[in-house]
Amino acid sequence: MLRLILAATYLAVVAVPSVNALSSGAHVRVPVGSAVAGLLTGLAVVAALGGPLGATGVGLGYLCGTAVTAGGPVVTAWRQHAMPWAAPARLAAAVVGGAYAVAAVTDGVADVSVRLALAASALVIGVAVLSGHMRALRDDSAVGQPRDAGSSPSRWRRRV
Repeated sequence: MLRLILAATYLAVVAVPSVNALSSGAHVRVPVGSAVAGLLTGLAVVAALGGPLGATGVGLGYLCGTAVTAGGPVVTAWRQHAMPWAAPARLAAAVVGGAYAVAAVTDGVADVSVRLALAASALVIGVAVLSGHMRALRDDSAVGQPRDAGSSPSRWRRRV
């Protein structure tokens, strides 16, 4: 249950820059429309699964609603600004999925030191995997354009 809430919180935080980018332009209604659609989606999932699954059904409803609420602004900003984030997004999803899988496997481990070591390992792996992409995106956004031909994340561009 708590992992579902954590995943929903992750999605909500990931959408914040997109909502900010859309808040003062022609697409200002996208975050509001997505929030209403997310609310209705979450309530529908809770209505369908809340009874049979209890708290887990409510957590799934929250996760689904948050995914819809976050998805609209993220996709709109992604397309509006032609952001080449497909590869970093896939890697981030893989890192989160891997961390979730490790957490599911280690649920039976009661030793806190083992769990902390696994969490630290997941953090180090995540930073190592994503650091090159994040550095290139940071450098490009700092100057408003690619610094040099090799630093541009445009080499990751995929048609969306």
